[in-house]
Amino acid sequence: MEPEIIASLVEAVAALNRRVNDLGSFELIAGPPGPPGANGEPGPPPTDEAIREAATAWLSANITQPADGRPGAEGPQGPQGDTGPQGPQGRPPTEREIELAVSIWMQANRAGLRGTDGRSGDDGANGRDGVDGRPGPVGPAGLTGAAGIGIALVEQRDKDSFYITLDDGREFQIELPKPARKIIGGGGGRELPAYIHADSELNQTAVANIATPMQFEHVIESADITIVGNVQVTFSRSGLYNIQFSAQLINKHNQDHNVSIWLARGGTNEPDSCTDITVPPKHAGDDGAAVAAWNLFYRVTAGEYFRLMWSTPNAQVSLETLPTRSSPTRPRTPAVILTVNRV
Repeated sequence: MEPEIIASLVEAVAALNRRVNDLGSFELIAGPPGPPGANGEPGPPPTDEAIREAATAWLSANITQPADGRPGAEGPQGPQGDTGPQGPQGRPPTEREIELAVSIWMQANRAGLRGTDGRSGDDGANGRDGVDGRPGPVGPAGLTGAAGIGIALVEQRDKDSFYITLDDGREFQIELPKPARKIIGGGGGRELPAYIHADSELNQTAVANIATPMQFEHVIESADITIVGNVQVTFSRSGLYNIQFSAQLINKHNQDHNVSIWLARGGTNEPDSCTDITVPPKHAGDDGAAVAAWNLFYRVTAGEYFRLMWSTPNAQVSLETLPTRSSPTRPRTPAVILTVNRV
């Protein structure tokens, strides 16, 4: 960088020489110092002292001042004469003049003395993981918990309950489960059954393709099961029940017809409970006949009811009661027979 600094100094000193030549032999008089300028941004090396030293050394060895003299009065411009002989070598600049030239040059060129910022250094490699520390010492054992409360006594003081007495004196009464209903005089503790046996002696018809409930107007035997409005089989006790029925189907039409029979629980059709049966047509003067008979198991809760539903595509298909007959003698055939019992 020193040759570049010296070149700039040469330019500054040349300007200074021109100024000194113009002044002739007038002695330089330092003016009053000006106010201090604002501090510039500090630059990297070289320092001001190094610059001064380099400039001072070079100027002392290479720069001369013109000889002292006073200018005469300015006369008219004459013709250009021949080149005169080389004048005597001027005196070297004083230390004060060199300092002044250096100061002028530094004020003009200080901004360019700072070099560009160096590039950021690369990140260092990650250090190795430290080793795991040794396990700390085992902490002291906790305090012993309070003793639990145990059962001091269990006794039955009456036929309906027993009592548990704890170590701290507290008592708890536990009710014994109530026995199931028993048959009076049965002695075996067997629970009373729930059942019904009912039938219908009416001829029952239906509008074609309309769901119609079967009727049971005649109750023969029952316990905890009733029939409401002759169609709703209602349960007073919860449990699992076996529902069985048989229906005498009569077809007075000259074509066979399918009849659908299913279960409705509480007004809603029970899934997977429907079955179809084909009733043959009338033939040789006799009506066609078929019997639908099967049983179903369902678990119900107290207060629930169900209805047996049926439908036919032809109103000439019906549920009929057949009278007693002879040759041989046969009893009457109800239109519908129903039996339900708790399992």
